Amino acid sequence: MSFYWITRLDAIVLTAGVIGSILLTIALVMFLIGNTVEEWDKENENDRKHIRATWITTFVGMFLVLVAIFTPTTEQACAIYFVDYLQKNEDARELPDKVIKSANLYFDKLIEELDKEQKEGKR
Repeated sequence: MSFYWITRLDAIVLTAGVIGSILLTIALVMFLIGNTVEEWDKENENDRKHIRATWITTFVGMFLVLVAIFTPTTEQACAIYFVDYLQKNEDARELPDKVIKSANLYFDKLIEELDKEQKEGKR
């Protein structure tokens, strides 16, 4: 189940960033409209609702932007998971050595075959 959410992280980051940016833009517009149309009157109920809505929109937008910034992408989450896995798993530690040894043997045989073909071709 956790792997499903790892594959969805890119969409979560993008959605949080877009919605957060839109909310911050709306909050800015609300603030500018409130300041240019009339002075804030903290006694007036409508102005207090406007101020409260502006603050709530600003905080939700900032929260979503921070979620977008600090949530890892799918590639980063996989790297985090597999680095931890490789550090804890003994078999995984031995794997790179085996791969290198296998590659060395393969290339040694390939070089021998190429040398043999060159010698036969020159004679």
